[in-house]
Amino acid sequence: MESEVRGTLAQVKNLLSQGTPANEIVLVARDDTLYGPSVLDVAYEYKLPVRALYGVPLNATRLGAWVQLLLEVIQEKFSFELTARLLRHPLCSFLSAQVWQEARKHHPSDLLAWQSLGVNLSLLDWQYEDTRANWVERMQNVLNKFNLRQGAGRWAREIVAYYEFQEVLVDLSKPEEEVITFGEFSADVMGSLALVTVPAQPGRGGVELHTPFSLFGAKFQHIFVLGAIEGILPAPVQDDPILDFYERKLLRQQGFEFEDAAQAARREVISFYALLQTPTQSLTFSYPQMIGKEATLPSPYLSRLRLEVLQPPSLPVASLEEARQIYLRRETLPDDDVLPQAVHAWNVEKRREGADPYDEYDGVIGLPLDPDRRVFSASQLTALGQCAFKWFANKVLKLAELEEAEEELSSGLRGSLYHRSLELALLNTSHLSRITENLQSAFVQAEQDLQLPVLSAWEARRIEHLKVLERACVQPDFRQSEAEFFHVEKEFSGDWHGLNIKGLIDRIDRTPQGLVLLDYKTSSQAPKGIKDESGKANVDIQLPLYIHFASTSLFPGETVHEAYYYSVTKGKKLPKKQPSQETLEAIAQKIKTFLHTGYYAVEPDVDQNACQYCPYDLVCRKGSRQSRKGINL
Repeated sequence: MESEVRGTLAQVKNLLSQGTPANEIVLVARDDTLYGPSVLDVAYEYKLPVRALYGVPLNATRLGAWVQLLLEVIQEKFSFELTARLLRHPLCSFLSAQVWQEARKHHPSDLLAWQSLGVNLSLLDWQYEDTRANWVERMQNVLNKFNLRQGAGRWAREIVAYYEFQEVLVDLSKPEEEVITFGEFSADVMGSLALVTVPAQPGRGGVELHTPFSLFGAKFQHIFVLGAIEGILPAPVQDDPILDFYERKLLRQQGFEFEDAAQAARREVISFYALLQTPTQSLTFSYPQMIGKEATLPSPYLSRLRLEVLQPPSLPVASLEEARQIYLRRETLPDDDVLPQAVHAWNVEKRREGADPYDEYDGVIGLPLDPDRRVFSASQLTALGQCAFKWFANKVLKLAELEEAEEELSSGLRGSLYHRSLELALLNTSHLSRITENLQSAFVQAEQDLQLPVLSAWEARRIEHLKVLERACVQPDFRQSEAEFFHVEKEFSGDWHGLNIKGLIDRIDRTPQGLVLLDYKTSSQAPKGIKDESGKANVDIQLPLYIHFASTSLFPGETVHEAYYYSVTKGKKLPKKQPSQETLEAIAQKIKTFLHTGYYAVEPDVDQNACQYCPYDLVCRKGSRQSRKGINL
């Protein structure tokens, strides 16, 4: 359908360029609401003056949407999402970038919370009931406060909608002394927004979009009929939702003049016949071969007229955007500010999607980083080993999502809460068997230390989390026989195969056989690890690092008997195969090669475990294109 509209408007623009007055050209669509949006969009691109006069309800305009949001915000007592949508609406843009960033951090959800950010919404603190005159006055004050008239003035339809809404408010203010509730006033406003309409594209002059019925008795030089397909031209005869044809038949028997089904069909034929009498020079029919995924058939009227279907004529390029699409594939470029950048982006995308090796747009920047000047954690090495681009985007480009308030206990926050609770509980006792005695107080202290946000039904949910921790603390894998608590959150740092490493060991126990190192996990599976030679993320590096530093720099001379992940949720060990020393050395060498050569390609592991919680998918744009690079992932 878009191709049909573009071809038709290109012919219209060609006629205008040849001197044909705009008021001698008309666009016709039996279903103008179907074709109207496409016609207006393409006309805007072609810089064509097109008017569409079919009605659009106020609630489908930007102004109507804003008024509906306003009423919902007041009814919901300034909930975060509704209020944010209201204040960031294109008609008002009431929130600055700085205030919006703070609002995302804290998610204010009542009037006082919004005011604490410097957003004064006291004008929206409406009472339960009042007179109609006062309700309308409040609405007028809000419209003035948010400069809705100025915001609506950027669009012809919106400014018309603004004044139509003013008329609606005048009607809603009567009788002025009648006392109604806010709910009743809100229902009246919403009903009016659904009933009152405005033209889709008001204005003066230009080429107009009409239905066949509105052209009775008119004369135009050129007429272009869109959508000449079966099911639209003629429109199928259907029952009216208010009075069906059977009820109309009964009313006609009582002397009321209502159109029946046969008359409706004849009306369609008469309107089409009248349309044939309207043009003085040309009448052009067009139809799309597809609407969405459905194939179409030409209108039966076309066969009755014995018209032959022809391919659209070749027409000159009608917009600068279309010209750029053509010149994009040519060597010579016109003088245009946008096209050189578009050509560059086009070539970048062709290379990204093709079989050429990775380049700087896929993380292969060729700029070395000195490993001696960087400090790595186990999670950083894992990220580098799973997908180097993920580490590059985070640690080198410093990309980060906007900070967002937590409204639910996320997996990351839950893990921090469990870790801190176990740490505090262990610090307050010397025996692992008595850790459960301190869990409740430690959990509350952990909430304060982490500044846990206000969460719904948290008092009940805290009990559930405490039960999980208590159950985890009494399992055999949590406190082995003859084990004595030794250290908690033990820091380590040093050199590992030429890389500077720094980290924390969650817990260290001492047993007769040697040291036992534990790392708490809230998941039910061990972490995936670094890619192996086949591209699967199954080489663990975290526990080998713990073992290395515990036996060398932290406790030299002591034996590390065991190191394992412990699932707090499941209350058991998570098995993980330990890699060989040769494998670890090869990993370290590979990471140093990445750093020395500046190679941080978008190469996630084959199962894409690295992508599950990665926030950089909009930057890397991974997908099937990786398989075309000819690299074994």
